[in-house]
Amino acid sequence: MSLTGILDIEKCAFVAAGSLREVYVHPVDDDVLVKVVRADVVGPDGHPVQRNRKRRRPWGVYLSFRREIDEYLIAARNQISTPDFRLPFARPLGLAATTRGLGLLVERISDNGATVPTLASLHKDGKLTPEHIAALHRFFEYCIEHHIVLGDAHLGNLVVDPQDSDRLICIDGFGEKTLIPVHRYSRRLNERMLRRKMARVLASIG
Repeated sequence: MSLTGILDIEKCAFVAAGSLREVYVHPVDDDVLVKVVRADVVGPDGHPVQRNRKRRRPWGVYLSFRREIDEYLIAARNQISTPDFRLPFARPLGLAATTRGLGLLVERISDNGATVPTLASLHKDGKLTPEHIAALHRFFEYCIEHHIVLGDAHLGNLVVDPQDSDRLICIDGFGEKTLIPVHRYSRRLNERMLRRKMARVLASIG
């Protein structure tokens, strides 16, 4: 398949859907996922149909793509001075034209080709263990230490690293969501936000 060709989403295996995007497996490379914006949330002008006009931004429905790419670029810069730094989120790999508009190509976190369940799935099936809870604490503390911004951290966006069972990876929702990126510029505010999110995640477990 040509790198400049258009990906036919109808030929991609469906993985999951959220409030804004759908996720598919790349038709050629099983280690790559393709995130596309749901057709029902895209207005004729490329902005979300329910977004307040006064809060519209030039990226339109692709704002979430920009957040993830920005966070990856910032983390990659930090890796230069901290060689042992490990990304706590799935890597964005690029952008591609698809039959459903622009697609964000991202690293697929899998275990020998098998889909890795989210912590939400494990919790639903009664398989969430004290080890998972301990990994949750380590994950948030790691993000605080390395000033990683998580706009939408919850059990459905977190999976266990198949290469390291003590480590979690965020597969979606990372990056700055606020109009003014206060969490990116302030470690203190980002830590406060992350501790609130950690508290909510732990409370959701019950």
